[in-house]
Amino acid sequence: METQLKNDIKNNILKNVYIFTGVERYLVDYYCNEIINLSVDEDTKEFNYLKLTSTLPPEEEIDAFASSYPFMSERKVLHIQDSGIFKSATDGQKKYFEELFTNIPDYLIILFAESKTDSRNALFKLAKSRYSVYEFNHKTPNELAVWLSAFFKKSGKNINSKDCIYMCEIGGPSMLALKSEAEKLITFLRDKDTITRELIDNMVTKTVENKVFDMINDLTMGNKQGAMAKLSDLKALDEEPIKIISIIFKKFASLHTVLIMKNKSTAEIARTTSQMEWIVKNNLKLATKLGARKIASVMTRCRDMDFGIKNGTVEKWLAIELIIAEIVL
Repeated sequence: METQLKNDIKNNILKNVYIFTGVERYLVDYYCNEIINLSVDEDTKEFNYLKLTSTLPPEEEIDAFASSYPFMSERKVLHIQDSGIFKSATDGQKKYFEELFTNIPDYLIILFAESKTDSRNALFKLAKSRYSVYEFNHKTPNELAVWLSAFFKKSGKNINSKDCIYMCEIGGPSMLALKSEAEKLITFLRDKDTITRELIDNMVTKTVENKVFDMINDLTMGNKQGAMAKLSDLKALDEEPIKIISIIFKKFASLHTVLIMKNKSTAEIARTTSQMEWIVKNNLKLATKLGARKIASVMTRCRDMDFGIKNGTVEKWLAIELIIAEIVL
């Protein structure tokens, strides 16, 4: 579907309503800006562009903007952000927007940038049946690497494919976060033009997921002291234990999956699990070392500790330590 959106913008053939949602906020903002810049000139933007960020968008203001013709332009853009109308609209809001969707002037484009939507919502179903809904989820590491490489190239910097993929793995999957890390590297390099693995390791902030993965690697290598130091770092960063348990469970579930598929090629496993081949190889090696029984026991301990924290029978950081004890070989 994103291809259709790109074609709409490339050919300057835009629809009256676009609903952008999903966890990848970078793409939501990017496509909103693309449509705004294509539709509204900077000189007349104050007359032809209106952005509303309220959960209860003022209907009078919308009416006044929508009913007036564009000023020295063919289009006007109404940009509504995080209104919540496609998840928890009041009856009055539903009625109002149903009427608006039925009577949108040809010159008006309405952009919805929504963090939360509900596909069961009647207003959402109506909008989807008539207009365009795009949900932007996180890209795969390969897709991120293509985008990130192009971003560096545009800034006059070079990075080889392996290092680019590596940066996406430790700094992703958020494109906004990766963009921020890339800009940090570009600023640091100044007149130099090559981004190295050493520079990435020294400057790119790892995601919580990768910090937890490093802790798991220490445990499986017998480096309990290193693992506990990384756990102390996570505490200092005030990371939520429930989130850490979820990451550990997800990692071991991935190990369980690759172990089941170990007789297939790494390429096939990579396609099935949406992982890079080198990650599949590392996971296969680790899963074989741990064994099915150990992997299953850690997953069970994660579920038990998650339940214990939520019902108040286990202290949250003690729960993490008990999971760590279960991982140690």
